[in-house]
Amino acid sequence: MTIGTWRVLYEAVVDRKRHCMCQCVECGVRKIIMAFKLRQRYALRCRECKIKQDLVAV
Repeated sequence: MTIGTWRVLYEAVVDRKRHCMCQCVECGVRKIIMAFKLRQRYALRCRECKIKQDLVAV
């Protein structure tokens, strides 16, 4: 499943909260993101890609 630029690799439950191991489809960075942030569309892009885009735009 892909949400924004994140591809969900797998899900896990930690302390009764769902987390997802995600990989950015643009740069390949992997990060653990809380599932509700993906569902609510709070986390659509990785930070590294956003920083790169902001630097190019300046």
